Amino acid sequence: MEITDASAPLTYECNTGYTLTGKVGEARLFEVKCTSDGHFTPLKHCLPISCGTPPQAVSNATLQTPGRVSYPGSASYTCEIGYTLTGTKQGKTQFERLCQANGTFAAAQQCQPVECGIAPNITDASSQDRGMEITDAS
Repeated sequence: MEITDASAPLTYECNTGYTLTGKVGEARLFEVKCTSDGHFTPLKHCLPISCGTPPQAVSNATLQTPGRVSYPGSASYTCEIGYTLTGTKQGKTQFERLCQANGTFAAAQQCQPVECGIAPNITDASSQDRGMEITDAS
């Protein structure tokens, strides 16, 4: 867009997930004008909204991302040993929590205990079910 009228301001709006300060609820609109010497002023920058430091407390998972995270970034987590996202031995153990445009982190996925399945039959032995949940922590 070419501007030739130095008196007419041009209005900009920061994209979703961005403000002039990087804080939720802050200004997203600003104006620039073409000066008589052919420059635009004042030039401003839209900053990504910060979600802050990711929560450490996610059941059976460890945070891998240090420091603050801003939109559209994410925080990485790894399930603890003996846990996967599906509860199967081959299940994924890593997940991301996206920093959303509203300055909050998306909900965390849940790490499930790995199930060993049905206990094997062993010749000349019997199992004693004690009502325990058996997980593979190796």
